[in-house]
Amino acid sequence: MSYKREHEQENAQLYLDVLTRISHIRNNYPDICSIIIGGDFNTDLTRINSLHTISLMDYLPHKGILLYSQCVEDNVLYTYENCFTGGRLFREARR
Repeated sequence: MSYKREHEQENAQLYLDVLTRISHIRNNYPDICSIIIGGDFNTDLTRINSLHTISLMDYLPHKGILLYSQCVEDNVLYTYENCFTGGRLFREARR
């Protein structure tokens, strides 16, 4: 097995460990109405072959968790703005 692939698999296991911790929190605090998990999930959800994307997209429906974009229609035209240059990373329009 190549070093890169071995590293990716170790990294994917760490990622799954974090998802497991989220499950433990949900199980230990069942009366909480909502849990919001923020961040970039250390993946690009458009990279469907990414080990992180595969793990996350498999995990969410089994735990009854939705992505924000599945719950709310937003009007955000860009996902990143560089405060120094004013440059923006525009997202693709929803299909």
